[in-house]
Amino acid sequence: MMSPFQERVQAALGDRNLHVALDRATAQLGGRQSMAFSTLENSDLVRDVTRRAKMEILRDLGENLKRFEGQLLANGAQVHWAEDGRQANRIILEIAKRRGLKRVVKGKSMATEETHLNAALAKAGLEVVETRRVSARRPGDHRRELRSGADGDDLPGDERGERPDGHDASQGSRGRDGD
Repeated sequence: MMSPFQERVQAALGDRNLHVALDRATAQLGGRQSMAFSTLENSDLVRDVTRRAKMEILRDLGENLKRFEGQLLANGAQVHWAEDGRQANRIILEIAKRRGLKRVVKGKSMATEETHLNAALAKAGLEVVETRRVSARRPGDHRRELRSGADGDDLPGDERGERPDGHDASQGSRGRDGD
């Protein structure tokens, strides 16, 4: 008997339209990347330097993560370490419980897909709102916004970080306040 995931994989593998769509999308993205690199002066050098930097970071990943943690701690953040996805989910659920949350708005992430965080949150009775865009801003700073993702149509509120209930979304829970 196949799991639901294996059933979806089998269905996708047999879906000719999906194959055509993925081929087209991959070709378009590859073409755009090639075009973008062609406009970059010394693009081969940039690519080589970037690749070398990535390999250097990975070679000493443990030490680099410790150094990164130190910088985060020095800036007032709290860092959580997890051995696996189950432990990561447990840490996140504990934070949500401590804060009395009923809803979690989170960015779409391959990491949380792999840990099945959405299912763990839902099982704990939390409403999960997943977005492709995450915005962050320091309280009172209306000059700049850190963004991740394609668009903000799926986020409630306006560009200033205002929630539909009129409160400033930047005053909500953030990683620097103890979690």
